[in-house]
Amino acid sequence: KMTIVEGRVTGAELRRDGQDATICSNVEFILSAGSVGSPQILEMSGIGAGAVLQEHGINVVHELKGVGENLQDHLQIRCVYKVDGVQTLNKRANSLLGKIGIGMEYALFRKGPMSMAPSQLGAFAKSSSKYETPNVQFHVQPLSLESLATRCMIFLRSRQVSAICARKVAGPFISKALILWPNLRSI
Repeated sequence: KMTIVEGRVTGAELRRDGQDATICSNVEFILSAGSVGSPQILEMSGIGAGAVLQEHGINVVHELKGVGENLQDHLQIRCVYKVDGVQTLNKRANSLLGKIGIGMEYALFRKGPMSMAPSQLGAFAKSSSKYETPNVQFHVQPLSLESLATRCMIFLRSRQVSAICARKVAGPFISKALILWPNLRSI
């Protein structure tokens, strides 16, 4: 956890090779433990929603509502469609001749698939009228991949949605697991 003196972070208390240690800094302290780890360390250090911290036996050093809330996750629901009678990018990218053609088209004319972003269409929408702002994001792509390292699938497009997840500190020690749960009904 972070060491805080007179409202200023001065270092961190940690365990290294089974031994407790303290790291101090009189210049600056940068917390960089990712989207899950950083809020956990803040909360274990007493920075966060007071009621939540007190519930888990953590002394409140600085009341800061919102720590550990509204983690944005990008869940992906892939809607993929197979088409017939159309020359698709998947078909072109899955053959050596097609790849050469795509490369030549770009090298000679600066046109074609290599001159475009992967997602040709993006849109934000509300999944229900109860929301003030959009809560769903769509990406339509002219090809479909399992991953960037694999060959194109013989399908046409996919869709991606976003969701908000909640997480809570489970106690004052890093060895306690975080409580994470997706708020899938938010989409």
